[in-house]
Amino acid sequence: MNLADRHYHVGMVLFDGFELLDVTGPLEILGRLPRNFTISLIGESRQPVRSHQGVSIVPDVDRIEAATVDLLMVPGGQGTRTLVHNLGFLAWLSDYGHKAKIIASICTGSALLGAAGLLDGYRATSNKRAFDWVQSVAPQVQWEPKARWVAHLDRWSSSGVAAGMDMTLALVAQLVDEPTARELAAGIEYEWHEKADWDPFAASTPAMAQSEPLGIITVFRSRLRKDHANYESLADELEHLAREQPGFRSFKTFVAQDGERCSIAVFRDEQTQRAWKTYPLHAEAQRRAIEEFYTEFLVQVGQISHEVRAPD
Repeated sequence: MNLADRHYHVGMVLFDGFELLDVTGPLEILGRLPRNFTISLIGESRQPVRSHQGVSIVPDVDRIEAATVDLLMVPGGQGTRTLVHNLGFLAWLSDYGHKAKIIASICTGSALLGAAGLLDGYRATSNKRAFDWVQSVAPQVQWEPKARWVAHLDRWSSSGVAAGMDMTLALVAQLVDEPTARELAAGIEYEWHEKADWDPFAASTPAMAQSEPLGIITVFRSRLRKDHANYESLADELEHLAREQPGFRSFKTFVAQDGERCSIAVFRDEQTQRAWKTYPLHAEAQRRAIEEFYTEFLVQVGQISHEVRAPD
């Protein structure tokens, strides 16, 4: 079968506070190819869903009745800030997303995919103005700080808002053909930025503007104690001390997919992390963490550069 004859069922997820162009931009493009794409808007219910801009859209189906799709698209927007903590939504997104052939996010929609575990081990990008926050939500993802969009295997993610249109045209070029993508761009009088690494907006982020590294991550895992006893109290102490340290970026405690409890502290650079680790009160808390409970990793720019294991 010719690529141009292939047909895909697309599901666009809607939630309160979604970014309007994140949804309507990609759908403007895909909706011009009814021969190739059937679109379903998926809401929590069939009631109208209000965007961050105040415009509401009526879903076609609710999350329970939504059929499996070939391409699942997740927008960003202010609503992502609360949804990353909504365990019911994340459980549904994880289950539903794993059934799709391709998953794509626009803007901070990648934070939802990351929080749902759908980007574990993948490269991805997001809105550069919210990049630090997105990284803190899903530190296990290989985040690309400079990219208009990232295509890694069956996972696609775009930078902020309008970048979703560039990514969608790239998807059309792959799923249908490149001439069709070019014709679509011309039809809507849109200048398609075809290079995935074209990202002038990355320079607007504090980290990129100051040529700072992505940060140093310290990970504490409770694998050395089967019962995870006293994990929360020590994690709370580590977080309190970390937040007092200059150069602190974020701290997160969570349960990993293997059931182990983890804490991740992120600092601006190795110097500020070293200061945190050597300050007497901090060092004592970390010594107890390493000796009593955890494995500690120092991770820089996605690569493990040093590892310290407490004895079994």
